[in-house]
Amino acid sequence: MKNKSAFLMVVALFLVSLNLRPAINSVSPVLSAITKDLGMSAFAASLLTSIPVLCMGIFPAFAVRLGHRLGMERVIGWSLAVIGAGTVLRLFAGSAFFLLGTALIAGIGIAAVGPSLSGFIKQRFPAKVPSMIALYSVALALGATLASGLSVPLQARLQSWQSALALWAVLALIAIPVWWLFVSRKAERPTDGEAGARPPSCLGPAGRPGR
Repeated sequence: MKNKSAFLMVVALFLVSLNLRPAINSVSPVLSAITKDLGMSAFAASLLTSIPVLCMGIFPAFAVRLGHRLGMERVIGWSLAVIGAGTVLRLFAGSAFFLLGTALIAGIGIAAVGPSLSGFIKQRFPAKVPSMIALYSVALALGATLASGLSVPLQARLQSWQSALALWAVLALIAIPVWWLFVSRKAERPTDGEAGARPPSCLGPAGRPGR
């Protein structure tokens, strides 16, 4: 039973990690269609991918503090919902400002998940940290590759770049219930003493393996 629970937790970790790049990497392949439809300048278009990266540098500290109060499992779950919301809202993108807003929303969610996952891996898999980081990295690369490779075919199939971008919210829709059922629901809220402790970290603030 314990092995089954650990396996399901690993599956949940993989699914969450899979969500950390599609909101960013799905944009570039259809960028020409976006700039044409919305009349975006080159600078504004570049913000679609740079805003999430900026969020990764600004918001991780806030996510860590929130994890102290609510528990890293809950922060990851809610952040995953934020990523999904920012992604699905692209379905309604009719202006450059709105689309940039979705990049900010998704970026905040991505920035919060990265450092929280680092603490989660160190806490739940203390004897398998390298293996879990490897799994996380594979999921990260897979999500980026799928988003980069499938966005143009999806745009052609759906006849809309908005739909092609929003469809990646399906990954969050799958990951959220799995994370809640097998991780968040079983997690205990941190005590006052735990809330004051610094969480362990094995990944960088952008969600990359640290040294």
